[in-house]
Parts: sequence; C-alpha cells; structure tokens
Amino acid sequence: MSDPIIKRADNFVSPGESHRMEIVPASQLPPVPISPPMPHSSHADRSRGFVLVTAPLAAATGFIVLLIGITAFGIPILSVAALLLALAGFALTWLAAFALHVWVSPDGALFLYTILVFRLLFLEAKERRKRYGKR
Repeated sequence: MSDPIIKRADNFVSPGESHRMEIVPASQLPPVPISPPMPHSSHADRSRGFVLVTAPLAAATGFIVLLIGITAFGIPILSVAALLLALAGFALTWLAAFALHVWVSPDGALFLYTILVFRLLFLEAKERRKRYGKR
C-alpha cells in the first residue's frame, strides 16, 4: 500500500521557497559498547594469553586425533597422512578457539555491533526506497 501523501503532485516545493520539516529518527541506535581498559593490558597481552591457553589444548587435540588415526585406521606412525591428521586436529581446534575468543572479546563486541548497525542501516534504506517508490 503506497502512502498517499508522497504520491500527490502538490507536494512539490519550489527551490525558492523555504520549507521546514521536522525530522523524526526512524530508530534509536543503542550506544556503542565500550569496555573499560584494564590497568596494565594491551592487545599483545591478550594475544599472549590466547596462545598460552589454546596451544596446549590444540596440541593435545592434534595428538589425540593422531592416536585415533593410528589405532582405528591403521595409519603408519611415520607417514604424511599421520602428520596431516595431527596438523588438522591442531588447526581445527585453534581455529574454533580463535573464533570463540574473537566473538567474546571486547574487540568482538565492537565487530558484532558494527555488523548489526550496518544491517539496521541497510534495512532502513530498503524501507525508504520502498516507501519512496524507488525500488
């Protein structure tokens, strides 16, 4: 259903006329999430902490995947397939931990906020185009 106010021909305002219009925001955006900085930390500290936490976990997962490959599938210990299994277990565990770490960190919160605001702006622009008839 189109808006009859927008489609009328007498809505034209000539360039010489001054016309005031009250602007009402379509939505109220939430404030940007900002985490207070820790007293003595930096991005380097966060990255060192991530490595200290995930390296042993990823190494243990890689070793367990290697043992499963050797015992369940009969892969020789000194083979490229065994090496690839161990590295795949390590890499997948590290990648999952990295994704989770980025998602729950302060930087991840800002990243998620940016994505959601861009989505909101995209939907708002789509609705404006639909209402103005410029699909």
